[in-house]
Amino acid sequence: MGGCNSRILLMSENLIKKIENQGPLRAYMPISIRENEAAKLRLSGKILREVADEMGISSSQTWNLLHRYYEKTGDRAVLRRYGRVTDEQILANRKARHLRAVQAYAKRHPERVKARRKKWEAKNADGRREYNRNWKNNNPERYRKTIDDWRSNPFTRIKLLCYSRIADSKRRNISYDESALLELCNGPLRSCALCQCELDYSNGTGKNPQGPSIDRVHPELGYIKNNVALLCNQCNTLKGGGTAEFHRRVADFMDRCLLGV
Repeated sequence: MGGCNSRILLMSENLIKKIENQGPLRAYMPISIRENEAAKLRLSGKILREVADEMGISSSQTWNLLHRYYEKTGDRAVLRRYGRVTDEQILANRKARHLRAVQAYAKRHPERVKARRKKWEAKNADGRREYNRNWKNNNPERYRKTIDDWRSNPFTRIKLLCYSRIADSKRRNISYDESALLELCNGPLRSCALCQCELDYSNGTGKNPQGPSIDRVHPELGYIKNNVALLCNQCNTLKGGGTAEFHRRVADFMDRCLLGV
């Protein structure tokens, strides 16, 4: 019995060597277009399901194509989990898949994501501030460009001015209506309501005469509905805290001076 087993084992070893010397099992058969396409996608780093989705077939059909490709070429990389890719590519693919999944979830459940973000920000306020401070110090040029782009956008610039006026009103005990101020963001943002000049949203140094500003038409009433307007800095400065009667007197005075009366 022992001799019989030894002969069977020897025959098996000889058969394996013979098959290995012959090379791939189906090397005599041509590689089909579909097999070649599946192998290319697999070796690019895609997982089996992604290859199947891109080719429009099932995972089992994709596996059969890859297995036939292996039998014809002997390239076992197509059967490995990640194909012929580096560790960096594998990590990049995982990150990309995770990002797509997160974006899809956020699109389906925006309110849930918003509530979770607020909860996280409240819990990690100190850490978030520290991270932002370090990023600002390590990337001064990118930070400056981000701020300039943000401020040069009319909508975000007016929104910033609105919240600045709200903070100023709280500090100086001036009455204000937040909804009335934010309504300015939905109105015309390109021209001054008084002189009709085109507003300049460039983020230069100093106070730009044509830059945007928010004015209280009647200063004693505060920032309330029908009492706020978008003016250029020059008009807002000239108007100041004067009333309509005061400015009529100023105009009459200037006319009298011009006529020499």
